[in-house]
Amino acid sequence: MSVTVNAEHWRFADSYDKLRPASNGELQMKSNTPFDPTIQGFCQRHHVCRQTVYNEITAGRLRTYKVGIRGVRISPQAEADWVKSREAEASAA
Repeated sequence: MSVTVNAEHWRFADSYDKLRPASNGELQMKSNTPFDPTIQGFCQRHHVCRQTVYNEITAGRLRTYKVGIRGVRISPQAEADWVKSREAEASAA
């Protein structure tokens, strides 16, 4: 997984090419690209296991919302914020 970041443009390799920068600098999904907001979809996009996702949720680093009784979903904005926070943490270390 590689992520290239510069001031004006985010280019995500692999499955991240579904995201694009908005005019305000935030990441948005391309309108014609389906986005899987489930835990499984997040795991596939970031190559992490379910337990890692639940640990991130429990630690408060990944925001979610509920659909129905058992459905946990992750919005594109929450996912983009999570990626930014992981990058900031990695660059600070």
